[in-house]
Amino acid sequence: MAETLHVGERLNESTALQLAADLNLLEPQADIILDFSATTHYEPFAMLLVSSAVNRLRRRAGLTGQTVTVSPAGIDPEGIAGHMGFWQSMGFNVGRTVNSPAHKSTYLPLTRIEVADLYKESGGANPLASGVIEHRAQSLAAVLAEAHGPALLEALTYSLRELIRNVIEHAMTPTIWVAGMSWPKRNYVQIAVLDEGRGIRASLGTNKQYRVPTDIDALRAALSAGTSRNAGCEPSREQLERWAAEGHNRPMAFFANAGYGLYMISTFCREAGQFLLASGNASLAYVGSGEIQTATAHHGTALRLVLYPTEAPAAWDRLFEGELPRGPAGKRPLLTASTLKRLGLDSLSGNSGESSP
Repeated sequence: MAETLHVGERLNESTALQLAADLNLLEPQADIILDFSATTHYEPFAMLLVSSAVNRLRRRAGLTGQTVTVSPAGIDPEGIAGHMGFWQSMGFNVGRTVNSPAHKSTYLPLTRIEVADLYKESGGANPLASGVIEHRAQSLAAVLAEAHGPALLEALTYSLRELIRNVIEHAMTPTIWVAGMSWPKRNYVQIAVLDEGRGIRASLGTNKQYRVPTDIDALRAALSAGTSRNAGCEPSREQLERWAAEGHNRPMAFFANAGYGLYMISTFCREAGQFLLASGNASLAYVGSGEIQTATAHHGTALRLVLYPTEAPAAWDRLFEGELPRGPAGKRPLLTASTLKRLGLDSLSGNSGESSP
């Protein structure tokens, strides 16, 4: 006899973290039916995380001849989950397929990026240096930033570029997943990035300078300013020319410091929205001034970035002291001169050697 698992009304970050943990604990002794008939709210991060957990469960069930299916009850192929490719991402032939183009500028469907394809687009060269990742990140960001201006586009492009780069450099996985939504009336944009690689703790564990005995320790370490393998390296003339041709508002030097990506992104999101990082059995979220630590289960790394478009441009400016020394309306910059100096980025601020009042 089949076992039915009922999913609640809202599939958001908190319910998805719990559902992923529950699915991870299941040892299928019978066929499993997932019932989403009560679910009316779906968010990008939740769909990516739950899809990953369901697919792991499907593989485990298959080893013992069991199946995992979705009940057709209450499923609308034309609903947002269907349009986002959520059902198809779990192997169920309902709704649109993964990587379908967005019909609106308010959502970015579940998108699977193959790392091998990025190398092919680079002609066999490293996609981190060829500009392929930059172009891919900008095209993804443009879907959600179209109605919000260049500052949000640049911030989302930078975030996606750094997160894709992190997966390629550290995760040891062939696939990257991205999804996003914009709620213009709510002043709310969410982007999610997920991989099913080795996870943050295993990745940091390859470097002897890090002591990360638990997954939550690894998350905290990953959000601290790290050491860049590119520190001190000057970009080539070709890279600088390409950066200028792509029309960026800021010099390439601001964004050329690999190792600071998660730190910069989390700092920005905490000021202009929300940030969540999950890996292994832990997640760490920042909402306003609060920190939320939650147990979960994800074999890889998953991120949830929320930005409030009306607040993002000012926060993006304040991320670097050299642009606005006191920020708009007298606010302090997010990264002060002393912080930039500690990160080895003080030459970018235009205030090298000075400290903030």
